Amino acid sequence: MRILLLISLLAFAGCGDSGPETPPPAQTNTSRPEPPRLTDPGMLAELPEELSYLVEPALEYGRFQFEEQIFDFLDTATPQQMEELAAVARRVKSNDHYPEVNRFLDEYPITEHKQSACLYFLFGVLDFAELSFEPPAEQP
Repeated sequence: MRILLLISLLAFAGCGDSGPETPPPAQTNTSRPEPPRLTDPGMLAELPEELSYLVEPALEYGRFQFEEQIFDFLDTATPQQMEELAAVARRVKSNDHYPEVNRFLDEYPITEHKQSACLYFLFGVLDFAELSFEPPAEQP
């Protein structure tokens, strides 16, 4: 379900397609350039304090929005990058922050805010990397 939502929203939002950017890192295993990274946190500065740890990972990893970009990144990600993503997923999960992230995205839609798109697609990268960020469902 998340993947279908991710794909359906791709046409409406862009995290790394314009605005202040840093040059992408050198490529290793792919001839396609990485999408540029936004440097301005924009409305991500409005995240509740307990979610502020998501700003930098959203700007860094949320620029990978299309399935091919995500898989290219994951194929070449360093152990440090994968540990950073895993740490983010663990923190979101252990604090049950995902519902709060969704409330923030409702207030700042990805179709209107590039940085919100970065936050949204950060969770797409976590999902494709099979890093669990939602607490287990409660048993009845």
